[in-house]
Amino acid sequence: MNTYNCISWIIYSSINGSILVMGIFLLRHILKNRLQGTWNYYMWFLLIIRLISPYGFTKSFNLIFVMKNLLKNTYTKSSQGLVKTYFKGNNSGIRFNDMTKDYALSINKKIAYFNMDVLFSLWLIGAIIFFMIFIYTNIKSRKKYSSANVVKDNKILDIFKFCKEKTKVKSHLKLIKDDKIYSPMIYGIFKAYLILPERELKGLEEKDIRNIMLHEMVHYKSKDILVNIITTFIQIVHWFNPIIWIGFAKMRKDREIACDTKVLSYLESWEHKEYGETIIKLLRNYNNTRIETSFSVGFLHNRAYLKERINNIVSFKNRSKKRILVGSMAIFLLANVFLCDGKEKFNYLKDNIGRIPKNYEYEHVGKYFNGYEGTFVLYDMKNDKYHIYNESLSKKRVSPLSTFKIGISLVGLEEGIIKDENMIIPWNKEIYPFEEWNKDQNLKTAMKYSVNWYYEAVSSRIGHRTMKKYVDKMKYGNKFVSNNITRFWNESSLKISPIEQISFLRDFYAYKLPFSKENLDRVKEVIKVSKNNRGQLSGKTGTANVNNKNINGWFIGYVEKDDNTYFFATNINAIDKASGSAAKHITLSILKEKGIY
Repeated sequence: MNTYNCISWIIYSSINGSILVMGIFLLRHILKNRLQGTWNYYMWFLLIIRLISPYGFTKSFNLIFVMKNLLKNTYTKSSQGLVKTYFKGNNSGIRFNDMTKDYALSINKKIAYFNMDVLFSLWLIGAIIFFMIFIYTNIKSRKKYSSANVVKDNKILDIFKFCKEKTKVKSHLKLIKDDKIYSPMIYGIFKAYLILPERELKGLEEKDIRNIMLHEMVHYKSKDILVNIITTFIQIVHWFNPIIWIGFAKMRKDREIACDTKVLSYLESWEHKEYGETIIKLLRNYNNTRIETSFSVGFLHNRAYLKERINNIVSFKNRSKKRILVGSMAIFLLANVFLCDGKEKFNYLKDNIGRIPKNYEYEHVGKYFNGYEGTFVLYDMKNDKYHIYNESLSKKRVSPLSTFKIGISLVGLEEGIIKDENMIIPWNKEIYPFEEWNKDQNLKTAMKYSVNWYYEAVSSRIGHRTMKKYVDKMKYGNKFVSNNITRFWNESSLKISPIEQISFLRDFYAYKLPFSKENLDRVKEVIKVSKNNRGQLSGKTGTANVNNKNINGWFIGYVEKDDNTYFFATNINAIDKASGSAAKHITLSILKEKGIY
């Protein structure tokens, strides 16, 4: 994962987490006192899941998906609007490409101009600072508690043994005391200590000591220290987001109420009042200035939270079917709304497919990419070998642009929307700046001149659900078909890498795609470009013209020779002049040098 992907994931995750925190607060306000203390605590585990999981879990509805636009460029004008502007005398929105007929209308976007590397560096500095604080405080605490006094009082040890049996804590737990703390606590994971405040023991009765130990053993048995460590590391990652910190602060407070609730289930009803009195006794001398560590959980939090804890004790009731139902429904609702964003909807951040084929060799063809950042991938079918220039970009997903018109053609034919390559779709009477577009079109002319309105019409008739079905079956790139059915392939949701383009072309050529042989042959025929004494060249260009600049260009296809077939995919990008025509020129130069075409 590069710095762009890393910081994008962190920001996206942080936004999702923030909205989930607000959702939890809102739901709790609506339910008020209908939830038992433990359920309020369990809700926060959804926040942990949300912040450590890169994806959602189903294709369910998701309110927070609308926030993705904070990380993505947003469209401000449609190409139709630009055409109307052009004929009113302003032609700044139109770019004419060269004689290859690689026509493209400009898409205006709001682009966020900031350096992701700088942003990543700032985040990393903050994360390192918080991590060092975490290490320092825990090392200091470890040294302190490892040398504390072991409890030798037989009465206290008997209570300790009783509480272990009551809570069924079987693992070794060392009982120690410290005269510098005011609140009992559990410290450590692998070597755990139950630490008692030595100065407070003198004023406590046996029942108070029992209540304290039960509370701490419930913490220990519930693995609350482990949860504390996990949340601390999440806070380090999201150190810049105060909403996440507020959420986890509330979670720690709710953890104490949840712990109180579990302790009450071990006690008789007449003992509940005594448990509340124990909390009040300890709070009289409680000093809240101690440094919290991730490896400890304590009996008290602060005085301000006393009222809520006492109210929970007074209103305690054993679990009822109604409370369990309400709590389960609340968590299910939160999970379905805030966690289920669908793995596919996160794929726009996932630029890389991760792996390059093992059967490849590096191509030294950088001289042809002068002025462009780009990649060239060639697959030799006879020798089953890839030739790749610029491995990192060869696996980077970008918009397929007009190269996806191959896919649209196949779906249109298969669904009967396009009867055959000669079927005419009438011109929509919109005036376009390209003469070839301002007339009726069939599949052959629409592919040759890359006629956008033709493919927009076909896509509209196909519909979102059907298109999504075929894109999934084709395993095309990130397989993300947005609701904008006429533009999802053009600088929008659908993304594909050059290596994936090769895989698509190989399946297309070998009749392995979910289309009839007849329809595959029809599309093969209309993408034929030229022929010479070396072989037959087939392919399709694509250009991303954004804010009047050609920023991305594709040329994909294959060369059929007598004894072999070579598949290729070239992608280039630049501030300007990175068109499909330029990508085609680069490709033909490389193919000529290699003696392929």
